[in-house]
Amino acid sequence: MDMFVNSIGFLIHSCVAVCIILYGLYLKRSKNQTRGRASSPSFAYVEKVSEYNNESANLILTTGVIFFLLGFPFLAGQNHPAIIISILGYVFSVIYFIYKFTTLEDKYISIKKK
Repeated sequence: MDMFVNSIGFLIHSCVAVCIILYGLYLKRSKNQTRGRASSPSFAYVEKVSEYNNESANLILTTGVIFFLLGFPFLAGQNHPAIIISILGYVFSVIYFIYKFTTLEDKYISIKKK
């Protein structure tokens, strides 16, 4: 029963990771400008749309793969010490994602005020 519960947790975690990867593939194939800053009150304009979409898609894809790989300690059990590796991995991957996405936006996005 315990292995079954661990497998369900890993399965749910893997489904979320696959959704992130599918979103990255959608961004890679998108020809239009993808949404950058969702909370920005001004219009964000990207001059090189294909390069911006490609780099943001690569960032999302690597985040999805890392998210998938960090789910494997769920198979070991709920109170297993390997969960610490997952928690630290999530913390560092989110910090890395925020840093890279901010530098990506600074590189490609110019803000045009009305």
